[in-house]
Amino acid sequence: MICLASADPWVVVGKSVTYEYRVRADAVEGSVKVDIRLSNKGSTDAVVCLADVVKGVDADSIVILNAPTPPLIVRVGPSLHLLKWDKLRVRAGDEVRIEYEGRPLTEPPVKVGYHLFVNGREVRGSRVPVKLGDEVKVAVEIVNSRGKLLVNGRALDRPLNVMMILNAPEGLELTSYSVPPTSPIPGLSAKAWLLRVNDRTWVNVTYRVKSMGSWGEVVQQPLSLECYLTPTPDELSVYKTQAEALERELRAVNTSLMIVREVKRGLSEGARALRSLNIEVPKAKPPEELLKAARGLRNVSSYMMAMGMIMHNASTTIERELHNVKFPVPVGAMMGGALQRLANLSKFLGEAANTSISMAHALEDMSAGLELAYYRMLNLSAEARSLGSEINERLSSFRDALMGAEHSMGLLERLLSALVEGEARILDDLRARVRALEYIAKSSEGMGPMVSFAEVRPIKGYPIVKKIGADLWALDEVRVRGVRLDLKPLYMVINVSGGQIAGIQYYDSRMWRPLLNYSMADITLDLRGAVIPAMGLNISDNMLRHPTLGRLRVLIRAREAPGVNALLLYMQSDDTVKVERVNIRYSITIEQPTLSSLRKYMISEKIGVRQWSGMWWVTTVMAIPIACAILYLMIRGALMRRVGRDAEVDEMMKRVREMLERTET
Repeated sequence: MICLASADPWVVVGKSVTYEYRVRADAVEGSVKVDIRLSNKGSTDAVVCLADVVKGVDADSIVILNAPTPPLIVRVGPSLHLLKWDKLRVRAGDEVRIEYEGRPLTEPPVKVGYHLFVNGREVRGSRVPVKLGDEVKVAVEIVNSRGKLLVNGRALDRPLNVMMILNAPEGLELTSYSVPPTSPIPGLSAKAWLLRVNDRTWVNVTYRVKSMGSWGEVVQQPLSLECYLTPTPDELSVYKTQAEALERELRAVNTSLMIVREVKRGLSEGARALRSLNIEVPKAKPPEELLKAARGLRNVSSYMMAMGMIMHNASTTIERELHNVKFPVPVGAMMGGALQRLANLSKFLGEAANTSISMAHALEDMSAGLELAYYRMLNLSAEARSLGSEINERLSSFRDALMGAEHSMGLLERLLSALVEGEARILDDLRARVRALEYIAKSSEGMGPMVSFAEVRPIKGYPIVKKIGADLWALDEVRVRGVRLDLKPLYMVINVSGGQIAGIQYYDSRMWRPLLNYSMADITLDLRGAVIPAMGLNISDNMLRHPTLGRLRVLIRAREAPGVNALLLYMQSDDTVKVERVNIRYSITIEQPTLSSLRKYMISEKIGVRQWSGMWWVTTVMAIPIACAILYLMIRGALMRRVGRDAEVDEMMKRVREMLERTET
């Protein structure tokens, strides 16, 4: 937290966290270094109070490297501490720097498998024998070990951006690689690879030994990996753009589906109405019957014209809605078939509309003929009956056309329904990925210093605990008062007394489900406490929530109502204090073996150590100081004992000569 005692200073707080892991053989050594800078951009001095959030670091291992005063270390929850400094004075135009280091309790975000091959055979050890012209291949396997992230009940990958740096020393000539390097390192013979690691990836680099140097060795620099957990802004923007485009397309497909269903319903009703419609012309030809037949023909004509226009307009609207939709690749093939069916149906509906209009005109002519027959009262009985039969045949044909159109509409309805379901699933997945990336981008805030104008302390919440079973209680509501809009929640910390935490559940819109893997939600838990991420949440509704899971509840096992303490850790930025984004970096170095042309030492059958031929001088040089040391010790012992001095000296000289003779042989 930062509390200001002077008027309107501009204080900028920056923090960088560097995790360093060094891999030697099978051992991993880790450390974390934190650098905090408080810069006063104003014209007056500022007195500040700082509480830094420390998560996943052994508190007993923290060493302050640079700070105006020693901090007070306060435990807040499981693996969560605050380092508090009170009344730090930052002079105008100056800065205060705080540095400390400790031992991380977490493993590095990647597991690296290092394999070295000489002429196709894998070799191990700190010193590997090679000779000129040998082929040396370095195979590096990078495995993302961050684990999955649970979002809306879906387990999603947490991708890593990894930069691998491999320095090719003098004496090795690069011949090939499995993945082209992204760029060389200026001024060095090193190559850099920028990798996107979702699950695992391999990088193979092959060299040829062209020289061994004056010492007959090639010393390889350590392999270096730099890992960045937060996604790039472009990556998040791409997923958001895809989700927004798919939402628009889904709305267009839904609109077309509703039109298809409406037309299908109209076709079904029209077919039922035409089944019971039959035009009969009476033989007696009384004026009233002829007029009734004429009015019936006009009604049929109007209905057919209206139905034809409805089908034509429906086909045009559906085609317009779907014509400009750019579907994503997973549904491209499906949509191609849908558009083809739509084109065929549109053609059929257009032909049906034209046929309907033509039939309507014919019916009008027939109706006019019946009216003329009424006035002339001529012998048109046979012609009228023939006209009625023709009309009924056309009505039957039109009923068949309506039923065929209804069947085609049914096929299109099923296709569009399947398309809507498929696109809805894809859209849910895109939304989940956007939510995951937004959470990962904000997760660095959880490492940020807390900010406040008041006393350095978290905000106290008022938990609501309910009994849900025998000796089982649930906490799903924490009322937090006095939270301003400029506060950014970091963590909700739950501490329990008089009971034990039995687990955590999340609500998936239908029921409460148990959270089986707490690391998939970045929740730290023990029997007495829980640390729940709250980055990016609006806690005004008082419900216990998680950024990617939604509603949560903590289960507590206790015979009586347990005591629960809830604390909200937060950051604050306003016009006076600005907290910059925390920079988190993981650095991993792996020792590489030395390539040597020196032959291995072996134990001789005789007493002593000898080398293979050609290296006798190395053994001689090493034997001389050993012999001198033995000589000194034996002389000193003889002088102290003062007994048999001459005999011991003679014996000692004899042994030295024998040793030198064996060495020379």
